[in-house]
Amino acid sequence: VPKGVALEKPLQLVNIFSSPTPLMAIRRVLIVMEEGASAQLLVCDHTQDCAQKYLSSQIVEIALNANSRLDYYDLEESGEGTARCSSIYARQESGSSLLINGMTLSCGNTRNDYAIEIAGDGCDTLLAGMAIASGHQHIDNNSSVNHRGSHCHSRQLFKYVLDDDASGAFEGGIMVNEGAVMT
Repeated sequence: VPKGVALEKPLQLVNIFSSPTPLMAIRRVLIVMEEGASAQLLVCDHTQDCAQKYLSSQIVEIALNANSRLDYYDLEESGEGTARCSSIYARQESGSSLLINGMTLSCGNTRNDYAIEIAGDGCDTLLAGMAIASGHQHIDNNSSVNHRGSHCHSRQLFKYVLDDDASGAFEGGIMVNEGAVMT
């Protein structure tokens, strides 16, 4: 998103698995928010034919320049035959604001990795996720937030609702480098 541009409406990217044979999809997404830009993005992963086997692998890189803002929503609604591995890497410069909210409404075997580097001063970060799973579904979230800037604020909140034999895992961490000041 160009310098100083604020998108008025959210953008939506929809990915649909539908194939008569097993399918693997590899996706790489690069999001660059130039200085003072702001946007909202909703990425949806859906499985149309739940009886088929699918493998979804994605890497998302987010670069937030000074005083930019991004709200990134990741919604998964796949089937038990879907294996999904998602890695989101973000870097924030001074005064930027980042919201990442990963929502898994149904899945097969899902792994979400989040790595956020807060490089500038005065940044705001919210990393959140929720999962609903039943049967033999599995959801795994892993987060790492590295504070290098001063006077930054970060929060993490992940919630799970698991039924039957479904399983969920979460591992998260915050690293504060020497000289960084969190508020």
